[in-house]
Amino acid sequence: MPQNMNIGTEADKAKGFPAVSDHLKTLHEIMCGLVAARGQTSAAYAIQALTGSANPDHAGLSLKMSGQRQWALADLVALESSGNFAATGYLADRRAEAAPATGDIFDALSTASVEGGEAIGAAARFAHTLNEGDRAKTLKEAREARDAFDRLIDHLGAPASMPTPIKGRGAS
Repeated sequence: MPQNMNIGTEADKAKGFPAVSDHLKTLHEIMCGLVAARGQTSAAYAIQALTGSANPDHAGLSLKMSGQRQWALADLVALESSGNFAATGYLADRRAEAAPATGDIFDALSTASVEGGEAIGAAARFAHTLNEGDRAKTLKEAREARDAFDRLIDHLGAPASMPTPIKGRGAS
């Protein structure tokens, strides 16, 4: 991936928003997985058919896969025409990330538990299939789990967020 894609302000990072570069890297990995799942020749022909190009652009596709050229929306639509909507699903999942986690430590625990479970489930699926699309999904889920555990660590490190123990849950 190009090095100049680390976009995002320090204020965004302080609010808990992931760096734009993380999203671009994940989307790049998903797109490469879609190409790998289809085969590079088939992917080039699918893009050609959608865009109406005279010939399939194998060299352009190779440049996109190496990160030297950006993916186009037409590429996404063409590659997902096989029924694998990994990139669209990832973009839809980002809406849940639009607002940073707030609330008490129990919210942070719940989120970390869910995200950790999703990452483990995705990793198990990838270990079974060794499919590039599943690999990209596993990386996405692992990054989300890492972010959730970072928020949990932030809650644990901030005395203001320390809840009053509930009787039977560590209360003396």
